Amino acid sequence: MSKSTRRLLPGAVLLLILGITAVMFEPSGRLRGWLAGEAFFEGRPSHVWRRQLLLKAPDQREAAVEKLRNGGADSVAVLRELLGKAAEANVRWTAAELLGGKQGAARDASADLLAALRDSDSHVRTVAATAVPKVETPAETAVPALLALLEKDPAVPVIRALSVYGAEAKPALTALLKIMDTETLDIEVRWNAIRTIGKMREAGADAIPSLLPMLANSESRIREHSAEALGDIGPPSRSVVERLYPLLTDPDTKVRRDSVRSIGQIGAGPEALPLVEKLVKDPEQIVRDAATKTLSQLRDQPQAPTSP
Repeated sequence: MSKSTRRLLPGAVLLLILGITAVMFEPSGRLRGWLAGEAFFEGRPSHVWRRQLLLKAPDQREAAVEKLRNGGADSVAVLRELLGKAAEANVRWTAAELLGGKQGAARDASADLLAALRDSDSHVRTVAATAVPKVETPAETAVPALLALLEKDPAVPVIRALSVYGAEAKPALTALLKIMDTETLDIEVRWNAIRTIGKMREAGADAIPSLLPMLANSESRIREHSAEALGDIGPPSRSVVERLYPLLTDPDTKVRRDSVRSIGQIGAGPEALPLVEKLVKDPEQIVRDAATKTLSQLRDQPQAPTSP
């Protein structure tokens, strides 16, 4: 190295340090964001929005949330970066929640949300799960990813997300039945698993034998949603419709309501008519309304031909 080069080196190092300092502490953050290739929204790069979401003042933080919530495609790009790169879990789950709120406009964020199902933070995972169907993630990629999370973490938001996919969620049927049968799990988790089976409609018919014992469960919410699921499955439940008859006198209002409603959805023979007619005078309005509708459905259904 020549003497002239050695003389210039300290100055160059100093200029480099000053340049880096200027970039790091530039108030707007634009230069740093541009050099880092960050996404921009309203002229601010993603790291600036991250700082806004970390503000302690609730009103200032909420103002940033509202701007991101109401922003267009540029805000989606920033939120995707925050979801994938922010070190703070509360920034990541806020980004996931806001992406879900944009629904189809954030369809491009599907891969980011699916990746977030493997996040180290449980709340980020469940918020991302809720957002996955909202951004119209196709079932062929969403259902396997949600099922993988469900098998590790049987949480209500994951089960609810699967329910949105209806019959396309059938690959999760075995896992949902296992959750339904696990008495150590929270009741809300178990009845949501049952509800999701019903949302598969006829594709959930394989679950009928497992649902029948649930009609006699000591927990009213389990009985209620098991009756509801049989009705949602529909005609495949016709051979077991009489198993709903005892629930028409259940002490729980919602169990009676869902049982009589399901009888109408499934269809039943004339033996069901007097049982349903009694509920037209039930003390609870929601039961009376359901019974009235079921009576109409049963009377309008085609009658089996009589033997000569």
